[in-house]
Amino acid sequence: MKIWMNLIPLAFTAMTSWAHADGIVLKALSETIYVPAYSEVPIGPGSSHQMAVTIVIHNVDPEQPVNLQTVTYHDHQGKQVQSLLQEAITIPPFGSWKHLIDIRDKTGGVGANFLINWTSEAPANSPIAEALMIGGTGTQGISFTSRGQAISRDVVGVSSN
Repeated sequence: MKIWMNLIPLAFTAMTSWAHADGIVLKALSETIYVPAYSEVPIGPGSSHQMAVTIVIHNVDPEQPVNLQTVTYHDHQGKQVQSLLQEAITIPPFGSWKHLIDIRDKTGGVGANFLINWTSEAPANSPIAEALMIGGTGTQGISFTSRGQAISRDVVGVSSN
């Protein structure tokens, strides 16, 4: 019995360490984020649903604003089809930015994606970038999200990809 009582605190410590390791907060000076999107969803041979796609970028840093330098929309072959910013935009702490790709826009296709380049004056939490897809016909509807992933990062002068 005494052995079990000694192991319980050890097991609890291991569980909390694992939980903390999973919740690591990465701070960076800049990143490029890739966000998959689906402006079209196949539903059968030769048939698909067109989707409206909204890209939403959330600044989850409680203190630092983040500056969106570029947000570009790419088709299923990786070709840039649209630049979504005319100039850099600053997102304040806990603020967000969004842009809608209309349901009638067929340029993206099944493998559409967004590339986001952001910077910050001081190290900031990575923004959460998500694509929200909504579409359907008649009484049948479909909606889902996909979350972006950093593909390059500059952390206090050290770049990594």
